Amino acid sequence: MIRQREIGKDTKTFNAELRAALRQDPDVIVIGELRDFKSIQIALMAAESGVLVSSS
Repeated sequence: MIRQREIGKDTKTFNAELRAALRQDPDVIVIGELRDFKSIQIALMAAESGVLVSSS
């Protein structure tokens, strides 16, 4: 199943959505851009827990 979320419509902040995505036990997360340190930390945490993370 593919789930796409929109910031501003589905959630208020980018980091909140990253955390919410991890709670759904994904196999893969595709992130458009990692723009700040907190987002990078969350993405690395996901990768360290076994989630395939792809970003630009």
